[in-house]
Amino acid sequence: MTSKITYASVLGGYRDLVVGRYPDGCPWVKNTHTPERILVRGDLSDLITALFWVDAERQRKGDFEISLHLPLVPGSRQDRLSTYDETFREDGDILFTLRSVAQAINARSFTKVYVADPHSDVTPALIDRCNVLSAYEILSPLRTELVDKYQAVISPDAGAEKRAKGVARMLGLPLFRAWKTRDVATGEISGFGCEPLPSYVHSALVVDDICDGGGTFLGLRGAVPQCFNLGLYVTHGLFTQGTEKLLRAFVEVICTDSTIAERPGVRVIHVYEAEGRERTE
Repeated sequence: MTSKITYASVLGGYRDLVVGRYPDGCPWVKNTHTPERILVRGDLSDLITALFWVDAERQRKGDFEISLHLPLVPGSRQDRLSTYDETFREDGDILFTLRSVAQAINARSFTKVYVADPHSDVTPALIDRCNVLSAYEILSPLRTELVDKYQAVISPDAGAEKRAKGVARMLGLPLFRAWKTRDVATGEISGFGCEPLPSYVHSALVVDDICDGGGTFLGLRGAVPQCFNLGLYVTHGLFTQGTEKLLRAFVEVICTDSTIAERPGVRVIHVYEAEGRERTE
């Protein structure tokens, strides 16, 4: 099995480290160079491979400065220790993955670590020399287009409110809040709701950081009357359940190229491969 870890060369171009796995699952890397910065857009195993590569390069060539571009930090949603009661729920999880990932990154003493729209403030708090690219900075080049198209911004839940508020402020649009309710015993989502949208709002942009399966956004779409057109922006489009249902529910779906994922029909802002480019994939 092979995958790719993309890194930016000293000259600013992009090349690929050829990465694969031995039969026992351990990674290998071929055709290596020593750039000033490395970009990882894969999963946790790709990040670990990149860290191992840095270790090996330093053993061969001595200490050297290198920055890490890690737009989506693996484990960023596991950003706290669960309470004692939470660990015994059906969906209970005792891992604090983000802290473990941050410790592994910090051990390599990168000159800077660049992340895009982290899930929470815990990420830059745990990662040394962390620089954050915010959602409103990513969307600012599209400001005129988005203001012409939308009259409001919607935060899909409390966790997304700070991010959505920043985008709303940049666009000069009002922010409306949505929510989801969970069954305390099982952790399953039991319902969705949204503040009433005023009559002057015909289209609104839903803003969040991660789209995994998309269930939250489909649930929100069902809670907002169909007379309102909704667009969806997520910085990190994983789309593990595909994009077809989302594209039927929303007038458009926008994400960045922070991850390597299948995203047919989605409008992609290429902030890492080629700044300023975008296309619908």
